[in-house]
Amino acid sequence: MKIFQDRLGAKLNILFLIVLFLPLIVVTVLSIIYFSNKIEEEAVLKMESDMKVASLIYDVQLSEVKNLAKTIGTDRAFAVLFPLKLSKKMGRELQKLEDQNNVDMILAIDKNFKVMARSNDPERFGDELTHPLVELALKGLVISETESVSPSTVQAEGIQTGDVEHNWLFLTGVAPIYDRTGKSVLGAILVRKSLNRDTEFVSEIHSMTNVDVGVFERTHLISSTPGSQLPSVATPIQKRQVRLESGGFISMFQPIFDASRQPIGSLLLRTEGQHLQARNTAILFLVVIGGVGLFLINFIRLYIRKTILVPIEKINKGAKVIGDGMYNHKLNIESGDEIGDLAQSFNDMADEIKLNLEKVKHAARMEAELKTAHTVQEFFIPSQPPELDGVDIASFYQSASETGGDWYAFNPRGDTSRLDIMVGDVTGHGVASALITAMVYSCFETISTYYHAMRHIGIEEAHLLHPSYVLRILNDLIFAATKGQFTMTLFFSSLDLKTRELFFINASHIPCYIWRKQGFSNGERLAPTLPRSGTLGLHQEKEFQMETMQLEPGDVLIWMSDGLIENMNPQKKMFGLNRFKWMIRDLDGMGAEEIKDMIIQRVFDFYAGEEMEDDVTLIVAKLAETMEPTKLV
Repeated sequence: MKIFQDRLGAKLNILFLIVLFLPLIVVTVLSIIYFSNKIEEEAVLKMESDMKVASLIYDVQLSEVKNLAKTIGTDRAFAVLFPLKLSKKMGRELQKLEDQNNVDMILAIDKNFKVMARSNDPERFGDELTHPLVELALKGLVISETESVSPSTVQAEGIQTGDVEHNWLFLTGVAPIYDRTGKSVLGAILVRKSLNRDTEFVSEIHSMTNVDVGVFERTHLISSTPGSQLPSVATPIQKRQVRLESGGFISMFQPIFDASRQPIGSLLLRTEGQHLQARNTAILFLVVIGGVGLFLINFIRLYIRKTILVPIEKINKGAKVIGDGMYNHKLNIESGDEIGDLAQSFNDMADEIKLNLEKVKHAARMEAELKTAHTVQEFFIPSQPPELDGVDIASFYQSASETGGDWYAFNPRGDTSRLDIMVGDVTGHGVASALITAMVYSCFETISTYYHAMRHIGIEEAHLLHPSYVLRILNDLIFAATKGQFTMTLFFSSLDLKTRELFFINASHIPCYIWRKQGFSNGERLAPTLPRSGTLGLHQEKEFQMETMQLEPGDVLIWMSDGLIENMNPQKKMFGLNRFKWMIRDLDGMGAEEIKDMIIQRVFDFYAGEEMEDDVTLIVAKLAETMEPTKLV
């Protein structure tokens, strides 16, 4: 035992070193690297998200300028004033709109590019303003863009620039001015909003993102968050950039484009280096966790060596004994923890294996008995139909389990022209149903044998195989044996091949369907045999009434069990009687075997491999088309 402990203890030390100590150290180092990068990446992602918010606010500002121009251009009152050339009145109205919407300038321009009204100076009008966006508005377009405008141009338009030497950035929107009908363009509205002094725009971004915001015209800072320490000059950019600066600052630049997609400025978001503090905290935390982990690993190693190795060896030896087939061997380990539970599990496993071996033996015996029952049942299911002049017969049978509840039989009456055909179905399937069918088979064979024996010695006992007599005997037999717990449907038919008459009794079974090439009196080519009588075995001493139907040359008769049309496909849909009738609507030129094969092929294609829930029986008989009917003497 000591040798085992020393050998396993050494392996345990090596295992802990390789599997836990070294991986923990490696994982700690990699985690520090990973989380450092991850924190920085998340800070950049946060800045990306903030820039999306800033871009959205910028786009909203552009849309507001455009919508303001559109609103003025489509205003009915303005459409009345503009043709009258009331420039001062229009200027004062535009001045009100300028104050209300916090823009720098609103101009009304006619189709000759003459300023008809000016919000920033209502007394000034009549000067010419040629502008590319105005040309587009006179063509009916509503559009907005960002413009870079020189200080001299801004001053010429009456906007006070102060001492600014670099260009101004404007959000410019234009829209056509329509007449009162809303169809003809009278002129254009031009709205300008400066980014140079729009602290409201910058403040809105700052309040949404909690970062410093700056707006640059090309390289010059023109607007920023109050109190921020942003650089006054920036490098021109063509696309969005992220910069990690000294001191832990993260800056993100978003270019501002004019209508021709040329960069005329940039939007700057800048955050302080809080991520550095988070990174240092994460590193310290991981170092502490790694140290605690090393201590716990060493403690666990010592605990396992002291309390687990010996019990495991006992379990190992006991398992080998059980593996050798000594299932009565019991492991005796006094432990209240999982080791004791494991030992008890081995004991329970030995008992379970012993019990399962008995179950396997029993299941093997049951399987052998079921195979024997299946073989016996095959004896009273006809292997093939009889071959008789005047009729072509084909049959098919498949049970849903090893033993089934369907049964059918053929009984040629020897020296007469009669052929009895019976199709029955006991409720359910399996061994119990198979026993009922075996009993019915034995009873009918006894009656048939006695009938033929009597005729052989010259005694006429025709009533023995009369359908009503046979069904009454079978009904009483099934009732007496099962007391109504099992019932059987049965279609008993007797076909006279000389007179082509069909004598039948239907005991609640699916009717026999008759297909006639020339059609019946109602014009249909398919008809069921009606009516039905009661189920066999449900009541004692029940009488059954026989029916007769005249057949014609070439008629096709089809008997089946309900399993053929009631079994389902994987979508849980039954084949159904309507699909069956549609399938056999045209049987011209087909023999009994061909009809049987066609029906079975299509039915099982529909099942698509789904396990059958009921047995399937099918019999097809086709009368010859050349025989002339003659009465039986």
